[in-house]
Amino acid sequence: MRQHSVPAQQGQRPNPRVRFDCAYTYRAPNGHELFQHVRWRTDDERGKSFSYRWRPHPSAPWIKEKPKTDTAGFEADHYLWQLRAVRRAVRAGEPVWWPEGERDALELGRAGVVATSHHGGACKVSPEQCAWLRGAAGVVLLADRDAAGAACALRRYEGLLEHAGLRPWQVRVLRAATGKDAADHLAAGYGLADFVPVSLTTLRRKAAEYTPETAAAAGYMYVGLTVIVGGRRITL
Repeated sequence: MRQHSVPAQQGQRPNPRVRFDCAYTYRAPNGHELFQHVRWRTDDERGKSFSYRWRPHPSAPWIKEKPKTDTAGFEADHYLWQLRAVRRAVRAGEPVWWPEGERDALELGRAGVVATSHHGGACKVSPEQCAWLRGAAGVVLLADRDAAGAACALRRYEGLLEHAGLRPWQVRVLRAATGKDAADHLAAGYGLADFVPVSLTTLRRKAAEYTPETAAAAGYMYVGLTVIVGGRRITL
């Protein structure tokens, strides 16, 4: 699988506590560059943060914001990582693996499967992203081993059934045998066959533990929470 990461370069450091790690390039099905999801190493307990950047054409300066229709002419939230490989796999009848995060997808690709990811973190999954898997022979979802990971996997599962028209038997949910996620699992020496199946009942029970309180304790923003900002109702 082609690697779409950019090594640390150009001394990109917004402040002394944040260091550039890599950038994951998202492309349209025809290969056209859309935007980059940038990973930063941080000195806090999470150890990482993310930002977005895009440019009107390859030689233009980066615009350091998340692409939106009114600024870039498209919505970043409509696209999956490695989309060209995903579409080829769908046409060829090959399964697509979908973990939570590009790092996990990259490691799964190195292990020999076609893998994709959404961006933005747990539960940041859109109907448009799910719809790219329409016609897939099968999709393997990887659930991180925490409540947010279970909620995210459940959202992807339900999205694939609703927006990609897949049947329940076409979607499998797995988790790592050790560690939190697919990258930890593979780094520990386990293989693709060693991922542990997760039943829908277990997934729903674990996902129910994802609350604003547990999300905050784990350092996540709770997705789905409605707040009032300046008199306006906003759903995170």
